[in-house]
Amino acid sequence: MKYFIILCLIVVCGARELPGYINVCKSKHTDITKCILKNVEEQIKPRLLNGVPEMGIPTNNPFFVKSIEVSFGKTLRTKISNIKIWGLDEMIIDNLIFDLDNVLLDINMTIPDMRTKFEYNVEGKVLLLNLDSTGPGQINITNLFSIITTNGTKETRHGKSYYVFKNINLDAKVGNMSVQLENLFPGNPDITENANKLFNDNQLVLIEEFAPIIYNVVKNVLLNGLNNIFTKFPIEVLFPDD
Repeated sequence: MKYFIILCLIVVCGARELPGYINVCKSKHTDITKCILKNVEEQIKPRLLNGVPEMGIPTNNPFFVKSIEVSFGKTLRTKISNIKIWGLDEMIIDNLIFDLDNVLLDINMTIPDMRTKFEYNVEGKVLLLNLDSTGPGQINITNLFSIITTNGTKETRHGKSYYVFKNINLDAKVGNMSVQLENLFPGNPDITENANKLFNDNQLVLIEEFAPIIYNVVKNVLLNGLNNIFTKFPIEVLFPDD
């Protein structure tokens, strides 16, 4: 998915304006979650890698984010840009609850293997190392488990109702993580390599300092993607009454 499976979780209910392969999930469906997930697993997920342009989902090979900036108190500031992400199309939806009336969405999901490449700028201190560096980097994560909650509102435009999502809360846990930041100490490749080894040998610190970067990427992808899709399809098309 390059708006990741989650973005489809909502728009897979439809009417004539939606793709013909989507099974209609009506708003009064007795088990709308089951209906949505069935569409995701059987119709959307097989198409994610190459994108689903008719539903506003571009290719997922790889997914691209322009930039993300994260600050950790007064000790560390990190900005990454030109972010490429692989593995989102393999996301597993463990649980989903969608309250149509109150516009509340809860999702438990797991990404077995997530790989990222980017350009970074970091300023601050990690494990007693003073950093002020710029260069290419990559972060790989296995078994990223996330509990995601998002809420929104209903807005009317030109006589049609649309969902608009305001924010996303993400509570995540990482199974394992590795990082490789090139040019941490310009002109000193041995020190740079030793610093990367120090990070990777201290998983708890590594996850605490660097995983929030990935969490922010996921939140950015979901929030922007959801709103992009819901400006394309009104509620009456996504969840018809009959």
